Amino acid sequence: MKNTKIGILTLPFNYNYGGILQTYALQRFLIANGYDTYHIYRDFPEKNKATQIIKDLIKLIIGKNKKTRFEGTLIRKFFDEKVVPKTHRIRTLSDLKKLHKYGFTTFIVGSDQVWRKACIYGDLKTNYFLDFPKDDVNRISYAASFGVDNWEFTSEETVKLKTLLQKFSAVSVRENSGIKLCEEHMGVAANHVPDPVWLLKAEDYRQLIAQESERTEVNGECLAYVLDSTDEKKKIIQDAAEKLGYQTFTISYGNNGVKPSVITWLKAFAEAKFVVTDSFHGCVFSILFNKPFLVIGNITRGLSRFSSVLSELNLENRMIFTEKDDYLAIVGKPIDWDTINKEIEEKRAKARNFIFSSIK
Repeated sequence: MKNTKIGILTLPFNYNYGGILQTYALQRFLIANGYDTYHIYRDFPEKNKATQIIKDLIKLIIGKNKKTRFEGTLIRKFFDEKVVPKTHRIRTLSDLKKLHKYGFTTFIVGSDQVWRKACIYGDLKTNYFLDFPKDDVNRISYAASFGVDNWEFTSEETVKLKTLLQKFSAVSVRENSGIKLCEEHMGVAANHVPDPVWLLKAEDYRQLIAQESERTEVNGECLAYVLDSTDEKKKIIQDAAEKLGYQTFTISYGNNGVKPSVITWLKAFAEAKFVVTDSFHGCVFSILFNKPFLVIGNITRGLSRFSSVLSELNLENRMIFTEKDDYLAIVGKPIDWDTINKEIEEKRAKARNFIFSSIK
């Protein structure tokens, strides 16, 4: 173990709560189990250094992304302080080649939608199938997600990606549908494992919340965490809260126009009495914290992610799609958390076994 050095490659940092927490969880889990583990700081790619410098200069002049960076100040703080250690920032091929100086013996790609075509482009496409390490380096995917249950790559792309994936010593995917996609299009047998956030327990996240100096108050009982707001979703949230007799609260911008921190986000789920969400990781953390919840299916963001995790835990009845569904009946139904937690612990043990047996 002491001779193993691991580099984790996931999607570029993008001020996304779920994306950051799954990155954090996998790295913390590996470090806690004695592995020297780095986050590979892969940023959105540029063709070369010259292009990178020119684009950065243009963005500076016109102020593009300045608002996004300001809004995400507190989210960025968690990434900078908690997702550590990390490599140098990688945006170009020359940056990527410098990874050899870290001496990684194992690369892990995942989790999140690292194999969804809509999320990877240019050099990212093959990078996430680990095209850059030497042949003698151990390659693993952990809970890699295609995001959808249909094959999105062209025939030419498939041939190239298949060659790369067959160099992996172990392949695992986050959704059941990913097993079939790997087998039918890549000729690879994949294991099914849970999202990395499941590797840590609710108590681990509660301790993380308690360690921070933030003292934000949760003002309400029904948490509404919605990524793609519509009038229909607002009505569903209002109706659910009224049926339960709860006050609704959201994870909203502070008075200074900055998005809430990752800790504030976690605390909202930890202290809510009920959750309505259209977010995959919003759904996952509701379950982790044993909070009754209602999921509004978000097709555009990848429905298979929701269907997979809910079906595995026999919670499919917690997902609706429109206000025509009988969501008020769902709101009042209790959840057998003892059974759910036993199932989660079994999946956690399976995930641990996969990781430990795959790392060389």
